[in-house]
This record gives sequence, structure tokens and C-alpha cells, in this order.
Amino acid sequence: MRNHSELSVENTKYLLEKIFKKKIKDLKIEGVEYFENIIEYDFSLVKANVIYSNNKKDELYLRIIKGGKIKESIFCYWSFLYEDYIKTKENLYENTIQKAIITQIKSTENISSLLLTIDSRLNYCAEIELVELKKYLEKEEKGERWVEKLEIKDNDILFIAKKMY
Repeated sequence: MRNHSELSVENTKYLLEKIFKKKIKDLKIEGVEYFENIIEYDFSLVKANVIYSNNKKDELYLRIIKGGKIKESIFCYWSFLYEDYIKTKENLYENTIQKAIITQIKSTENISSLLLTIDSRLNYCAEIELVELKKYLEKEEKGERWVEKLEIKDNDILFIAKKMY
């Protein structure tokens, strides 16, 4: 997905506040990360830095998954996470098992939270929120005009990833 213009910064901030149930002081879109080393997939993520009202900071990666291609997106994000880990810990490359471990943290009506780990012996993982966007917006945002302008299909998922060190 090369077109990331579906949600404005203001609407993204508003939506993240609803999903995380935290007030956001500042949301800055840093750009789009393209993953060309995975030639089988056209995969990219919007990188955003968030500062909450309590001054806690998070680096988030966002994507609207069209057509519900969740497995592909998790695989591509795991590859990104693994490559990021290898860049920072080059001497541990041989000792790292290339195995994704996915654990479901919680699931509500329209949101599933997962923990994605690159190796069970490492404390390097990401929390992923998968939001059934149309159902979530219909439930939470009745009457909001900006929602109507989005061309969201029933099986579109909002993918939100947050690295945990």
C-alpha cells in the first residue's frame, strides 16, 4: 500500500486516543518506511512518534491492511523487527533463532492485541493492535463526517505496532 493518505494526522491522533484510551499531547508523522528487501510483498508502514499527556513516548508503525491480509503484514513487520534487531546486535546474529512467536494478549469486540517476539530468549518484541476498522468506527464514531469520507471495506484492518525493548 503506497497511499497512506486515508487518515489525516488529526483523525489518526483522535483514533489512537480512543484505541489506547490515553490522551495524546503530540503526534508527529515521521514518514513512510518501505520494505524493498521483501520483494514478494509491496509493504510499507507509516512511522509516527507519539507523546502522551504523561510525557511517555512511543514509536508507532501504522498501516491500513486492505483486504484483511493480516498474516502477510505480521510476517513483513516481523522481518522488519528482526532486521532492526540484527542492526543493533550484530554480534548476536548467530545466536538468534529466526522464529516468530505470536501471543494473543487480549481480544475485544473489534480489537485484537498480539505480542510478536523474534526469539523467546530475547527481550525484543512488539505489541500489535489489529483493529477491525469499519466495525470499530461504526460503533465508536456514529455521525462523524470524516469517517464517511474514508473508503473502508468490511475486511480492512488498522495495524498498529509498537516496539518493546
